[in-house]
Amino acid sequence: MRKVALWSLGVMLLLALLAGALVFAQRDIPAPTGTYPVGRMNYLWTDTVRPEEVTPNPDDQRMVAVHIFYPAVPGTGRPDVYFPNLEVLQAALSESGQVDAIELMGLPLVRTTRIQDALVASDGGPWPVVLLSPGYGTNVEFYACLAEELASHGYTVVGMAHPYDVAAVDLGDGHFATLTNVGWADIAKHQAWIQRRAPVRVADALFVLRQLEQLANDADGPFSGRLDFARLAILGHSLGGITAAEAAAAEPRFKAAINLDGVQLGGVLAVGKDYKVPACPFLLVTKETELSPGIAAQFQELTQGGWRMVIPEAEHEDFSDGPVLLPSLIPGYSRADRVLALTRQGVREFLDQSLRGKPSPMLAETAQTAGYRVEAYPAGAVALGSI
Repeated sequence: MRKVALWSLGVMLLLALLAGALVFAQRDIPAPTGTYPVGRMNYLWTDTVRPEEVTPNPDDQRMVAVHIFYPAVPGTGRPDVYFPNLEVLQAALSESGQVDAIELMGLPLVRTTRIQDALVASDGGPWPVVLLSPGYGTNVEFYACLAEELASHGYTVVGMAHPYDVAAVDLGDGHFATLTNVGWADIAKHQAWIQRRAPVRVADALFVLRQLEQLANDADGPFSGRLDFARLAILGHSLGGITAAEAAAAEPRFKAAINLDGVQLGGVLAVGKDYKVPACPFLLVTKETELSPGIAAQFQELTQGGWRMVIPEAEHEDFSDGPVLLPSLIPGYSRADRVLALTRQGVREFLDQSLRGKPSPMLAETAQTAGYRVEAYPAGAVALGSI
């Protein structure tokens, strides 16, 4: 009996070592395909007109941390890390329950080519602005693959860290906002909480937009004259995708909105059953191969054009970085890498089409390629990929 127990323990230790080796294998995130180096700057902004409803102190004000990814001047700044400020945030990330101990140990081994605090490139600018809202419980740092891709093609991507809606946010002075986790055990309770949080996220987006305008108007600031608010878009994943749709419906200055696999009670446009349709082109990138009648009706209301890009082999988490950071057990095979490549291309071409007037081959009615299909609305034209 003792030999069996020791043998079982040995097998468990071996499996743990193998799992650790996979996690700790150094991993480069997929390189951006654009011509510009990518820079990053961080800001922490306080909205003095909004209280923080999650905390018990009535004097607490809503704060939003942002990570700005942008086209950079080569040779300026310093090498960046994949997850900035990890040593400060790791205890809060662990407390959130969204990032486990092995993942925390593996994150420092993820490598990126971007540059911290580099000068903002001016050739080809000013740059269109894209706000990015992450999924519920997911730090915006885990969307670097998409943000860096867009920045390398001449977009300024502003990733919003929504306090108490993502795993952990550093609020400065030793204070951290960890996820207020209303779990899935009680679906009705969770849905009620999501419906409370979506308007807060939309308000975060509109607040960040105002702060960006102040940043661009600062003659001595790094983004002076570099941001083009006439070409403004918003995108998000999961609850962030619903946030993007609702923010675009609330603010007519948004010229494009993208929802990455976000579906709630209000379909792909809202958390509740009452919704407003964005008055701008709208893209849904999803794993879902069929539309419910209600969501199909929403797409028919998109007077500025709607597109649904279906990637059947995708999983919900594939629209964040997580799956591409895990080495594949099968050499040469990576479903996550393929999903990411299609997502980056589809999002980039949609933004080029909506903000730069450059027609997208991928979203065209005649698009034919492996791994995805596209449906265009409201005309009802359908373009099928080879899947």
